[in-house]
Amino acid sequence: KTYTEGAPELPIWTYHQSTGQRYELNGHWRIEFVKGGPVLPSPFTTERLVSWTNFSRDAERFAGTARYNLTFELPYSPAQYWKLSLGHVGESARVRINGRPAGSVWSHPFELVIPGNYLVPGENEFEIYVTNLMINRIIDMDRRGIRWQKFYDINMVDINYRPFDASGWQPMESGLLGPVSLTPLSIIKEIIEQ
Repeated sequence: KTYTEGAPELPIWTYHQSTGQRYELNGHWRIEFVKGGPVLPSPFTTERLVSWTNFSRDAERFAGTARYNLTFELPYSPAQYWKLSLGHVGESARVRINGRPAGSVWSHPFELVIPGNYLVPGENEFEIYVTNLMINRIIDMDRRGIRWQKFYDINMVDINYRPFDASGWQPMESGLLGPVSLTPLSIIKEIIEQ
């Protein structure tokens, strides 16, 4: 325990159960690079979620954030809650549903439980902002001989204490790789543990 006087007010921990089939979200994903560099790659639309490093040279060396946008029809009648699974993400993501912030993910299993009223009957819109790691930009700079290690009293070295060089590395997968799915949920138990 981390308190000395009286128990703090704790949020209720909620357990959920699935009330329907998992529904994979497919369609035309619009991808727009919104922040980062060295340049913002051109936007594109795809039906298949793969690493953005596969789409262009600019996207392969890009480090920053891209916005994924998908409009879809709600597959079921409303639910108490929804489990939103993003599948695999390279590397972190912020989710907005119909203009409302729904949460952030940065590790496996890349899932969020969202309130049922975030989704409406009929058309819904997802915006998923995905930020990758800096390594793809570092690989590109090392391949082109751009000096990026500008430390005052130390430079980076590899495991053998030789100057760090990522020019031979392969770019890391980046972006929303999916599959993206929704599963309707209901509450089975709420508890407060002291």
